[in-house]
Amino acid sequence: MRVTFVGMAGTLSLAALDAACECSTVVAVLQAVPPSGRGARLRAMASRLPGLAHLDPLRQRAQSLGATFAPLTGTASSDDHATIAAHPADAIVVAGCPFLLADAVLARFPRAAINVHGALLPRHRGLLPYFWTYWHGDEAGGVTAHRMVGRADAGAILAQRAFPIPRGWPVDELNRAVGVIAGPVVADALAAAERGDPGRDQDEARATLAPFVRPGRATIPFAEWDTARVWHMLHGLDRYFHEPLRDANDRRIRYTSVGAWRAGTPDLVPGVVRCDGRAGTLACRDGVIDLLGVSLAP
Repeated sequence: MRVTFVGMAGTLSLAALDAACECSTVVAVLQAVPPSGRGARLRAMASRLPGLAHLDPLRQRAQSLGATFAPLTGTASSDDHATIAAHPADAIVVAGCPFLLADAVLARFPRAAINVHGALLPRHRGLLPYFWTYWHGDEAGGVTAHRMVGRADAGAILAQRAFPIPRGWPVDELNRAVGVIAGPVVADALAAAERGDPGRDQDEARATLAPFVRPGRATIPFAEWDTARVWHMLHGLDRYFHEPLRDANDRRIRYTSVGAWRAGTPDLVPGVVRCDGRAGTLACRDGVIDLLGVSLAP
């Protein structure tokens, strides 16, 4: 099959593109670019997710393939449609895109319009599947390839693979695991589409959302979660996300990294930090978590 590929050059995108090249002919590589006004939001998202901050590798892959490389803005503009129409293809594969493709674009690919998502759909539909995988404390992650419909990450599943998530696993390791299985998932999905497999409908009762999280937004219900769950999220996302915290005097606290956790009965309200120089302890419902590089936020 001839394939048009859309991505953003993260680990998932590059692995999916490599797989598409192995089992089909990629005629165009389109870099998803947010419409005007969304640039700051995308940059904020890129700074908080592994593998999204650098877009050049996608262009390099396209050049090595001899494929057309062009931006795709998601504005349903005539430029987008002309770019896609200029390179007729049997299928479109999307792996990393901050907007939904227009219905008119999907209509060009009745045989196969496939999206590749870094989670086990129907869980975590949306922009930040990694963040919400940790927030929910999932014990497994994975990659799903599904047929695209008018709703985000909601179409019939063509292929899916999973892997275990150890407690406190750094999100960069999760990202690498996604890269390992993304290729086989794309190959399986393209093969399914080529033989006319309609896919397996998602169970809407199991669906969860993975919306964008604004920097500085508090997300952890400290009075409800046990210490191990809080630690899993804070330690796992440490390089890309820091929960906003305060000390007993209601001053904002910054920290550079997350240490170990210990069970016990804290003498502070859950969610409050006790500071001791550059070290700190975060009180949780049934224990404490060590924080390193602690300081007062300006």
